[in-house]
Amino acid sequence: MAGAANEISQSVNAQSESVSSTAAAVEQMTVSISQVSDNARTARGVAEQTARIAGTGKNLVDGAATEIRKIAASVNTTAT
Repeated sequence: MAGAANEISQSVNAQSESVSSTAAAVEQMTVSISQVSDNARTARGVAEQTARIAGTGKNLVDGAATEIRKIAASVNTTAT
């Protein structure tokens, strides 16, 4: 009887250690997932800012091209 009780006690201890290890792993995963989420949020913000800057740059280049075309037309008119 004592042998069976000892075996049960060892099994319970092993299961307890296993549950503790699993809980620690879940905690680490939770922290990692939170970090990934924070990094994704930051990346989204950078991407949005980059898109705004690119849009502004496009508008400036479009405006410059329009002005260059006007100057070219004026030069052509004056030359003829």
